[in-house]
Amino acid sequence: MDRENEAPEGGSKFTRTVTAAAGKRKLVVDYDAREVTVDGQVCFVGKGCMLARVLELLTKKAGLVCTKRMLLDHLYRDRAYEAKFKILENFVFHMRAELKERLGTDLIGTAWGRGYYFGELRPEDASGCIEKKMRARFRGPDGSMLRVSSLKSPNLPNWKADPKAELVCAIEAGAITLADALTHYPGLTSQEIGEWRSAYGRHGMKGLAVPQLALVA
Repeated sequence: MDRENEAPEGGSKFTRTVTAAAGKRKLVVDYDAREVTVDGQVCFVGKGCMLARVLELLTKKAGLVCTKRMLLDHLYRDRAYEAKFKILENFVFHMRAELKERLGTDLIGTAWGRGYYFGELRPEDASGCIEKKMRARFRGPDGSMLRVSSLKSPNLPNWKADPKAELVCAIEAGAITLADALTHYPGLTSQEIGEWRSAYGRHGMKGLAVPQLALVA
């Protein structure tokens, strides 16, 4: 990845040239205009400025983890965090998807159990990051405490009811985000995980053990 330049502290723009399979792409985050462009084309059209504001903080702190609370402080003033965590996850999910499509690579990283970062983690923040995210705990479907490290390996095929339920519980508990899960399990889609969450919420383990079409609401 080539770096053309990055905004200094207090700078008004962040610019990075990215080299991927599709060739070179120029990302510009204009802090004053709250606008993001790739090769001069405006991103996030129709989604308001919230996605641009998320990327604004991530690029200002490039290489460092921005916790969810830091990002919510940047976006809102009322500090009603609990009601907005899922909104933030949705912002990040759509921001990453569009940037990856336009740039040909994913510049946003996930620090499980902590938050998100832009680019490569700096050494001072990378230390222990993987260990911490894998140690994140959540209550499993049987009520026992599990760690993120115990979730199904992405290399194993066939999702049975137990690993589906554990993944759902991890997401619902906030141990990982939907974006985390989609990154860790590239074979899954947001629609699949959404169906699992809905089925588990309505029918428990039974909802994941049989085809959804066989369930009666």
